[in-house]
Amino acid sequence: MIKLGFSLSVMAIGLLVVFFGLVVLIFATKGMSKLLQKAQKKEQPVTKAAQAPKPVAAPAPVVEEPSDDPQLIAVITAAIMAMEGASGNLVVRRVSRAGNAWARTGRGEILSSR
Repeated sequence: MIKLGFSLSVMAIGLLVVFFGLVVLIFATKGMSKLLQKAQKKEQPVTKAAQAPKPVAAPAPVVEEPSDDPQLIAVITAAIMAMEGASGNLVVRRVSRAGNAWARTGRGEILSSR
């Protein structure tokens, strides 16, 4: 019975210490936020004309259109031939865009995990 009483008292002291620490942290953060607000108010006495920001036009987004540039296709074909060691028997019959490889891989992993 003595051990149970001692255990309960240790638990109560631990809980009180934790809650006291939390209360101290709450008051410390509230005090710091009030100090920062006061410091910001002291720094902001600026004229009204300077406060109004000028509207800035957003830059137009750059969109690259996919193109089937024959020179690009020739360069890619030459790189493939160089990697494969082909001597000229490679013919490009059709050029098409591959889909999103990441999405395809993710779907494959999801299906294989079932």
